[in-house]
Amino acid sequence: MCHGRSTLKVCRRRQEHPPATALGVMDNPLWQVGAVALTDAFARGEASPEAALDSVLARLETTNGTVNAVVTADPDGARQAARDSGARWRAGMALGRLDGVPITVKDNLFVGGLRASWGSLLFANYVAAQDDLPVVALRAAGVVILGKTNTPELALSGHTDNRLFGSTGNPWDPSRSAGGSSGGAVAAVAGGIGPLALATDAGGSIRRPAGLAGVVGLKPGLGRVPRRHGFPPLAHDLQVIGPIGRCVADVRALSSTSSRVARLGRRPTARCGSRRSTGSPALRRALRWTPPSATPSPLPWRSCVGSVTGSRPWRRSGIRTR
Repeated sequence: MCHGRSTLKVCRRRQEHPPATALGVMDNPLWQVGAVALTDAFARGEASPEAALDSVLARLETTNGTVNAVVTADPDGARQAARDSGARWRAGMALGRLDGVPITVKDNLFVGGLRASWGSLLFANYVAAQDDLPVVALRAAGVVILGKTNTPELALSGHTDNRLFGSTGNPWDPSRSAGGSSGGAVAAVAGGIGPLALATDAGGSIRRPAGLAGVVGLKPGLGRVPRRHGFPPLAHDLQVIGPIGRCVADVRALSSTSSRVARLGRRPTARCGSRRSTGSPALRRALRWTPPSATPSPLPWRSCVGSVTGSRPWRRSGIRTR
């Protein structure tokens, strides 16, 4: 049975939990709602970051055992971040366009205080001491970090499978591959475990899995998203950090937010709480954003969905959008 207003012929297959869409808030569970539509709803008081996170965590409980997308979850940290975000929205002091949006991070990137295994038994118990630079920018923008997503060992495979956590399935059909090396990230986004994910791409590690899972993935240009204090990029200048989402508007918002440290001169440190990270006046000014008015307006997701409705790949897949 399909949930909400997303009419998916694919759901007639043997799927207990159909993938998520980029639909808006009305008549849909919040785990199905896209990132930009979520923050528009936060601004209008139609939803809250706390409610959005509860919906995504419930979705995590029901689907992750099947697709194996998230390998390390941080529900306590995410709930605290969601409460802080909710207080900011109610006070009219949102930090950015993605304030309060749940997101996952690929397990080859550092999130301070969370395990960073790189899909390898060598790092099975390694806990990152500090954030990588794009994670610093996300925290400064109020993004709620839900957890880490599965990756093949050292992120060097076209299929997401490792001896530490096992294989990741495709939310459209868990018996099939979600691709790699960002298979866990695309499975989380397509499966409703957060509308956005941060991942890496060298030779197609974002773009190929995004195509298999029916989501949007972007490999930014070299240097667009700075990185520091993480695992070494084995592909050297070929590997970059990029966004994954359910529509172009969401991916554009995450790309802009995660790259903002670069536009501050490439000198901020990555340690959370330091004078030159999230508390930096320059970073706060760069992330300043005025919430939309309470007057309802056409939601960005409508143009996102409409732009792909007539595309041939979507027609062939049997997916219908409204």
